[in-house]
Amino acid sequence: MIVVACSCYVLCASEIVLPQGFNTLPEDVQQALLKDMSHIQDVQAEIRQTIRQQGVDEKRRGYYWADNRGRFRLQFFEPDELVVFDGEKLYWYIASNGFSWVMAPNDSVRPQTLTQPVWFSRDFFVEYKEPLTSRFWSSDKVSFKVRNPTMVVALRYSRSIRAIIHRELYDMAGNRLLSENFDDPVDCAGKPFFRRVSVVAGHGKWQVSNETEYYHPLCNRGLPNSLFLPPPGPQKIYHQ
Repeated sequence: MIVVACSCYVLCASEIVLPQGFNTLPEDVQQALLKDMSHIQDVQAEIRQTIRQQGVDEKRRGYYWADNRGRFRLQFFEPDELVVFDGEKLYWYIASNGFSWVMAPNDSVRPQTLTQPVWFSRDFFVEYKEPLTSRFWSSDKVSFKVRNPTMVVALRYSRSIRAIIHRELYDMAGNRLLSENFDDPVDCAGKPFFRRVSVVAGHGKWQVSNETEYYHPLCNRGLPNSLFLPPPGPQKIYHQ
């Protein structure tokens, strides 16, 4: 529940490490994925979320901030909740509880970044097979997979948007753990910012979905460090 409800963008500026087999991707896709986006400093927007679990919808409204150090803040006023990710730990304050849940998400559930994807690592290997149709015309969508010893990530890249527009995460048994769609892009300091993100986590009766819409996004306006401090008060460790 925490992972899905907090699904959002994170900016991240760090040294690029390429996965094995990266050079098997089409050259234009390689160049686009390697494009330097370090000039993106921060993003802020109004958000509206619809979370569905077991046929029940929960509506959320609030504000969102993120910076290029990998931090974000979600301030909900419907319901009264606060989520802060300081780059290492995630804090979830629910007013009715009077304390904050604390968790350290692993790489498989970290939010989608605006700059460098999680799979930019030597631990991952790229699997791409050129479709036969590409010999005759260039398709806008390029699909490929990346894997490491514990997970497989299926990705779909759009040449026209110049960004990943779909991501699915599987365990090594082939169970789909997470599915994400990115839609309705607008320009944000030269990079697409998707104003609608749809996430489905789990499967069967444990499946949870989240539709997040971003309104009036603003880039590079400057954000104070105080936005990303943990909520005050007592804390409890969240065990996944």
